[in-house]
Parts: sequence; C-alpha cells; structure tokens
Amino acid sequence: MQLSIAPDALPPPCEHPERVRSTAALWYGPTRHSQRRRQFLSRRSKLVLAGLSGAAMFAALSGFGQNVRTVEPLGHQLDAMLAAAGLAINEVAITGHAHTLESEVFRAIGPLDRSILSWDMAAAKRRIEALPWVETVTLNRLLPDKLKVAITERRPVAAWSDRGEVILVDRQGRKLGLAGKDAPSNLVHIAGDAASDAVNGLLAALDHYPAVAARLQKAEWRGRRRWDLELASGLVVKLAADRIEIGLRRLAAFERAHAELAQRASIVDLRLADRIAVAPNKTNTKQAAPAKQWLAPSGASAGGARG
Repeated sequence: MQLSIAPDALPPPCEHPERVRSTAALWYGPTRHSQRRRQFLSRRSKLVLAGLSGAAMFAALSGFGQNVRTVEPLGHQLDAMLAAAGLAINEVAITGHAHTLESEVFRAIGPLDRSILSWDMAAAKRRIEALPWVETVTLNRLLPDKLKVAITERRPVAAWSDRGEVILVDRQGRKLGLAGKDAPSNLVHIAGDAASDAVNGLLAALDHYPAVAARLQKAEWRGRRRWDLELASGLVVKLAADRIEIGLRRLAAFERAHAELAQRASIVDLRLADRIAVAPNKTNTKQAAPAKQWLAPSGASAGGARG
C-alpha cells in the first residue's frame, strides 16, 4: 500500500536553521553563555575567600591591629636620607633686622626638620613678613646646608599717642611698636582715635607743602572727619579729611595775602569750601579784635566779623 502526500500539505522549510539549534540547546543542555557565567562566579568566590583569609591572617599576626607600626611615606624617607647625607639646614644667617628680634625671626622660620631642598620657603616667607617691623624678606638656599634671610624693615614716620602710649607707625598706618628713647626726632606726632589709619592721606598732602610740614608740631584726628594741625607758632589749622591738600593750598595763599592776620591768628578753619574762618589770638593783639573773622576764598574780606 502506498501513501501519497500532496506537496502543499508539508510545512515550509525553516528559513533560520541556527535559531532552531539555539532553541534546542535551551532545552537539552547548557549554552556557552551560562558556562561563562558559572566560571566568573567561581573566580569571584575564590577572590573573596582569599581576601577573607588574608584579613584573618593579618588580624592574627598583628593582634587585631594593636601591633601595627605606621610607615612614613616614601617622600619623607627620601628627604630624611638627603638630610643625613649633608643637606640638612645647619646654619641660618639673618641680616637687616635692626628692630626685629632674632628670636622672632627663628620662631617665624619654624622647625628645620626637612632637608634644604624640600623645606617650605614660601610659607616661612609669609610668616616672617607678618612680623610688625618686617616689610619684605628674601630667603636664599646656599647649598649644602645654609639658609640666608635678608630683611628689609619698615620706616616709622609718625608717633601716635593712643591711650597713654606712644606707638610708632609707618606710612601705611601699620603699628610697629612702642616708641623708645631712640625713636627718630623727625617723626610727625599724631593723636586721636584711629589716627594711624588716616595718617597716609595727611602725609601725602604734606609732601606737596614742605614749608607747612616743617612747622608741624602735632596733628590730631578728630571725629574721623577732620585734622587739627598745630604749628610751631601755636596756630591751629582745621582741615576737612576729604580736602586736606586743597586746605593746605588755601592756607599758603591766606598766609601770603594776610601775613599780619596770620601772625595774630590762633585758629584758621579751612573746612568750608567758600570761606575761611580766623580766630585771632587776643594775647598778641593790642586792640580789641572780633572773636572770629570770615574771609572769602579769594582773600578779600567777606563781611568782617560774624560771631
């Protein structure tokens, strides 16, 4: 008996036979991917086991960390070797310190526990220049073991009377220290609360009027808004803080135009821009004088006496 099957009754041939093989592998055996995953997990387990074993051994040998010794970084060890080889700082030469004590400089330099090559010179420079009298400092390494410190000190320009003490200050108003018997005799004497902060503007203006600066005995800073200058003749000149140089120029013009009145005056008030107030010194006048006289900026009388 023969069976005949029509051709259209058979299933179509498979277009992707490789997919059939992959599907069969899922059912009948492990794939290459699953084998790789099992191998990876096996290796990781071995690493974890090795790490735990090493930690347990370290704990047993070190007494759970009680017998551990800290090891210095390699850089410190190399630096110690350089110092032992003759590159340690063994000599420090300091120059230019007339008012700064050597003990202050050495304290600012700090410990010399590194070799001369690795010693932090920039940090030491900042600490030394923070000292009151030091303006600038230059540090030089002189191999193999010498350090040179060249100091330039600040110059005092004023003596500031503050709360019963006389303090030397430089042109920037920096407080240098108490004035001693060896203080320069040409210092400008200033007084008043925070006068050291305003002295730079006053001295800058006086640089343009040396004749007034030569007669200046004392300058008092009042209310943080004006200077009262006491001259050698006893004359007191009042200047606004924001118009010091203009006031000095007006003072010079006033003394030229009114020499006799300037000699008899006890106070010249130059704070106002449109007039000059003059208070005569009664002890130097033979006749009665007004308590205060106002002059226009041009020098001409502006109404005579005005209480």
